[in-house]
Amino acid sequence: MKLLKKLTNYLIYGNIFIALCAFSITLATISLFHKNVFEKLYFHLAGFVGFATLFSYSIHRIKDLKSKSDNAYAEVIYWSKKNTFFIYLLTVVSILGMFFILFLPHNYFKGNERFYLIELILNRKILYLLPLSGIITLLYSIPIKIRQIEVNIRKFQFAKIFLIAIVWSFATSILAASFRITIPGEFYLVFIERFLFIFAITIPFDIRDAEFDKKEGIKTYATQFGTQTSLNIASFLLLLLIGLSAVQHNFYVSLFYCLLIPVVLKAKKPQHEYYYLAILDGTIIIYSFLLIFF
Repeated sequence: MKLLKKLTNYLIYGNIFIALCAFSITLATISLFHKNVFEKLYFHLAGFVGFATLFSYSIHRIKDLKSKSDNAYAEVIYWSKKNTFFIYLLTVVSILGMFFILFLPHNYFKGNERFYLIELILNRKILYLLPLSGIITLLYSIPIKIRQIEVNIRKFQFAKIFLIAIVWSFATSILAASFRITIPGEFYLVFIERFLFIFAITIPFDIRDAEFDKKEGIKTYATQFGTQTSLNIASFLLLLLIGLSAVQHNFYVSLFYCLLIPVVLKAKKPQHEYYYLAILDGTIIIYSFLLIFF
């Protein structure tokens, strides 16, 4: 049991699990726009998003390790301090993984002519927006100083949860639709659904972080409106998603959102970190599985 828990902590606290979540939901979105989702190229596209997620979360963890202030997820920070080398190692691995995928030769679209994935990305002008999501992610983790004034976009009113939802929605959906000649109309519906889903399951994290965010001067729904109102917002968003998936005649996804409501409501009381980092984040993988196979 001790070995199992140790391996689980490496997987979850080391940000590997959340990277797998990003990989799975990107692959799921690709399945909505392309046949043969299990083609090697599409695995590489989803893998790029997975490595990028691992990198951004690792950078954020390194920043938290250097912070002298209290942290809302003290158990994770304690584990990370004991495994600092592992966190830095994963950061390096994520960078190497992104570059390896970008410059990995393919012959998927051009017959026998080999080309690099980065060529595809640069040839799709809409993907020039990808670096923007990366910059926003880094600024979310690392405040910058402009003329001795610290700019921390996390401290903008209600920006924290909004930025998480928008970056996740953009990064895990834009690659999926970008290899079409035109962006299909369904993409915008998928983007909205993705945003609402990520927003809803991120609210419990806001509730967990409420006391810490108050000390840091970060205004979130949880700090401004309290736990119950925040959970009401999450429940309302999930009800919207139930209706949206019902209109799309996706019974299994509708059922998934129904079952997700009581899971989110458990955030009313403090929970173990596994609830946030394994169960709530794990719903992303369940959601992805339903999109791909149903």
